[in-house]
Amino acid sequence: MDDILTIPLRDAILYLKKQFGRRFVLFVSRCEGDFSYLMKVPMGIEDEMRLRFTYGVSNVLVTVYGKECARSWLFGTNQTLDNRAPVSCLRDTRSLETLKEVFAVAKSFCYQ
Repeated sequence: MDDILTIPLRDAILYLKKQFGRRFVLFVSRCEGDFSYLMKVPMGIEDEMRLRFTYGVSNVLVTVYGKECARSWLFGTNQTLDNRAPVSCLRDTRSLETLKEVFAVAKSFCYQ
C-alpha cells in the first residue's frame, strides 16, 4: 500500500495506460478531455487518490494474474462490493474508505 502513496502520479497513470489503455484511464479519472489533457491538468486530492488506488488494485491483480484476468476482475460484478464492478466503485467514489475497501478486496482475491 505504501507504493500507492509514494509512486509519482504520472508513473501510476502511465502504468494504467500501458496495462488497460487510454480509455480506461479516462474512464476512471472521469476526465472529459483527452489523455494529454489529463497529464497536464492539476488534480484535486480525490481525483489523485482515485487514480493512485486504481493503480494499486491493478498492480496487485496484474502481478498475480496478468492483464486479462485483471481486466475481467475490474469490470466483473463482485459480491463483496454489493454486486458492483470494482472499476465502478473506484470511479464513482469520493470516499477514501471505499478506495481502501476495493484495494483490500483485490488483495484478498489475489492472496486467498
